[in-house]
Amino acid sequence: MVYKKIFLIIVVLVLLFVIMACQDTVNNRDYEIVVFEHNANSKSEWDLTQIVNSIDQLETLNLIYDLSEYTNNYDSEFFDDKSLLVVLFKCSYLGAHIEINSLEKKDDILYINMTNKENIFAQHMTAIDYWICVIEINSKSIENIEKVELNYKTKKVII
Repeated sequence: MVYKKIFLIIVVLVLLFVIMACQDTVNNRDYEIVVFEHNANSKSEWDLTQIVNSIDQLETLNLIYDLSEYTNNYDSEFFDDKSLLVVLFKCSYLGAHIEINSLEKKDDILYINMTNKENIFAQHMTAIDYWICVIEINSKSIENIEKVELNYKTKKVII
């Protein structure tokens, strides 16, 4: 009977290890969040998650979204071994705190895991804010990534 319990515990631990190994979180030393703020001058059509691998791609984004305020200090040398993740999004924001928890790879998708901690006392009020996030990331960390998605969760808290 004791051996069955020990065997069951070992099986459960092995399964947990296998499940955790299947999720590939990008090491936080491989990326740096350089811009994360709301932007009052944003455009209503903002909704973008883009990997930028060259100065030409960045210049094109600047033409469309006018991001030069946030991206004007990048040059072609930067893109030799790094890329940018540019995320433009809108979300409910009133007495809230938004944070990026992690970057996670699954197959060819990179998920940006975010939490919006909304003030429970402001739950009946709605405000939409536009946000910009620029992340510098080592290109090797995202070699096979084809798509970037936001994984956005809201938690009600007392702030």
